[in-house]
Amino acid sequence: MQINLVGTTLTLLVTLAALVLAGYFALQRRVFLAVVSIGCFLVLFNPTAAMSAELCKPIKYADGDTFNFKRGSELVRVRLAGFDAPEVGQPFSRRATDHLRMLTLGGARCDCYKADRYGRSVCTVRTLQGANVAPLMLAAGYGCIDPRFENEADPVDRAQARAALEDAQRAGHQPLAEKRAHVGARSRSGGRLQRRGTAGHGARAPSRPNHGHGAGGARCPGRDQAGAKQRRMINQ
Repeated sequence: MQINLVGTTLTLLVTLAALVLAGYFALQRRVFLAVVSIGCFLVLFNPTAAMSAELCKPIKYADGDTFNFKRGSELVRVRLAGFDAPEVGQPFSRRATDHLRMLTLGGARCDCYKADRYGRSVCTVRTLQGANVAPLMLAAGYGCIDPRFENEADPVDRAQARAALEDAQRAGHQPLAEKRAHVGARSRSGGRLQRRGTAGHGARAPSRPNHGHGAGGARCPGRDQAGAKQRRMINQ
């Protein structure tokens, strides 16, 4: 496991700042504010997870929630825990992938704890500064919370993801629904997969996507159609 000196130093400095702030409030007998300071720090930054995860530098991105990195001579396929992003062939998949690439451009920290049925390592991925990538993707509108994946994350990360999704909905950050007439969206018509504006007369683009619907979670639109193509790309 590699240790990033800059990231570790930043973690320690932020931790110290949070403790100083909490101590100040405690001395002022503002216990509630002291507790809130520590609580917000743990929820937003989660320094323990940031320091325990391994340094990972993506070398290939499959979509907005899957990438590869090298661990020595081993190639590791990562699926980000806790959310689902548009897959290859779905509207705005490329934008989601680009956003993930931007967040992890200089590397990231991967806390990998199991393998999924496709052999990918399921990991909580954080930026080098310690921010959880999944809520950042959700806040930008590039994903949804899938009940099948949500329980993989720990309670703190789940709360962050829910809050990010609610913020995205309030801000209207739902790019999957933008300019759907120009997307060439796919739908099923007569049992065959057809593209808008070709043989599938009357085929309609996906309506405004279901991004969580509160506590219930949601599937990203068109997941079944693109699933086989995504699995082929992952296994290349």
